[in-house]
Amino acid sequence: MSHSKPEIFVGAVFLAFALMLPAPALAASSKTSCLLTLTTPSGTATVANAKGEVLLAAGEKITIKWKSTNATKATDAAGKTIALQGTETDEPEATTKYTYKFSNGTRKVECAVTVHVVEAGIDRSSLSTTSTKPTITGTAEGTKTVRILIKDSKGKYVFKSKDVKVRNGVWKIPAKKALLKGTYAVELYGEKKLDLNLIEKATLTIGQGGTVLNGGTLSASLIPLLFGGTAAGGTSVPVTYLKLSNTGKSAVSIEGINFKQNGSASGDVVIGFETSDDKGGSIGRSGGVEGTSPFKNGTAFAPLKATIPPSSYRIFTVKAMLTRNIASSVGKQLSLDVTGVDTTANIVGLPVKGTSWVLTY
Repeated sequence: MSHSKPEIFVGAVFLAFALMLPAPALAASSKTSCLLTLTTPSGTATVANAKGEVLLAAGEKITIKWKSTNATKATDAAGKTIALQGTETDEPEATTKYTYKFSNGTRKVECAVTVHVVEAGIDRSSLSTTSTKPTITGTAEGTKTVRILIKDSKGKYVFKSKDVKVRNGVWKIPAKKALLKGTYAVELYGEKKLDLNLIEKATLTIGQGGTVLNGGTLSASLIPLLFGGTAAGGTSVPVTYLKLSNTGKSAVSIEGINFKQNGSASGDVVIGFETSDDKGGSIGRSGGVEGTSPFKNGTAFAPLKATIPPSSYRIFTVKAMLTRNIASSVGKQLSLDVTGVDTTANIVGLPVKGTSWVLTY
């Protein structure tokens, strides 16, 4: 019996020590943390307890889901109280930062993401060719560099370009590797430092009805007869009087014109195009259905079929058909520049500045 007291004492010490062991783990588990899940048409990315940057093509939407662990309060960038977890979807018109702050007493954490809005696209005229080493061209704003990846019909990458600088809003990437005739998937990417940097997907056709350069040369210039003004929803307004002169010795064909929206209005206000020329030909109409738009990533293609004989010219009128649902763009500017011509000739003089219209009811 005389030895029972020490045993009880030792047991009590052991129990007290054991009870103290979970304390560090409990303190660690009470740490406040946050997580953002970002979803765009390019895919999904996450930001945990940090700041991130993603790319978003103009006109597309981003969905941001936020949640926290062990937080008792959450606020947005303006200090407004928000739910501890939630979702928001936005279509920013310019680069925007989204900030979410979480706290539990003195413990604080912040998750933020900067969404870089990029207007970029691939020229349709560069996606159809007989050359086995095609040169892909396009426009871009909001990204300093672009790169392209080309996949064959089996999904295998057959060409990956290096980063190419965007100069004066345009870029050009020649394929260094000869490709077989056929169709390929082309992917256009922005700066690598940004997550979700896929901008556009397109189809490249080589040797199957592709554009054949016949050595002719077209010179593009603007006929300064348009002065712009105001344009109401549901109407059609002329956006360019484009003169194309064939300075070569053989006839050249034209399939259409590439436009880029450089005004403050969304390209979605345009739902179609109407075309004609000074000779009474090339009369055409494309689109025009409410709820649709030829614009993607700030660029659009207007079909226009014409043949220009050697040492001749044509003056083309292109009108933009405007949606009736124009409320969100009232007071903003529509300005469509000609950035490319789908033609069998080499072309000089681009881009051609478009006419500006202020949208109104």
